[in-house]
Amino acid sequence: DEIHPGLQGAEFAAFDDVPSAFISEAVVVNSVEQNSPAAMNGLEQNDLITSVNRTRVTSIQELRAAAEGQSVLLLRVVRGTRTLLLQIR
Repeated sequence: DEIHPGLQGAEFAAFDDVPSAFISEAVVVNSVEQNSPAAMNGLEQNDLITSVNRTRVTSIQELRAAAEGQSVLLLRVVRGTRTLLLQIR
């Protein structure tokens, strides 16, 4: 079941035991298919999605709800020690 067209090709999992001092809960990107919309939009395997359009997300259900009806998503992503903002179209 697709969350958003720009996230096609990515698989997600709830990730509530993040080994990080900065985050207690997030949605982890389990995998990203090469050349998929998700890959083209900059998502990478093991990225941690902490918010969508400035709404905190801690589960796939919250990710789905925050993305519903939105043409553009602004994802706050933690990658290693960096926090990134990715615009998903």
